[in-house]
Amino acid sequence: SLLVKDEGTRDTLISKLLERKIQTRPIWGLINEQVPYRSCRAYKIDRAKWYRDRVVNLPCSTNLDESAVDLVTDAILQIVSQLDV
Repeated sequence: SLLVKDEGTRDTLISKLLERKIQTRPIWGLINEQVPYRSCRAYKIDRAKWYRDRVVNLPCSTNLDESAVDLVTDAILQIVSQLDV
């Protein structure tokens, strides 16, 4: 997973990586936002929301080789440098 410093950057990064055929996704949603738990109380989750809005799950698999990892990291570095974040 990758933590980006600004809230809006997460979705932009995901979109720009997808344009390069690199699939990523946001971190999992919070339990209290899932349908069966919406009526339940949630305590002190401000930090969880902060991370949810800023974490990108990167490709990860046992079959990723070094060239695939390089492709992803190079793409991230290029995109981030263009976003000036």
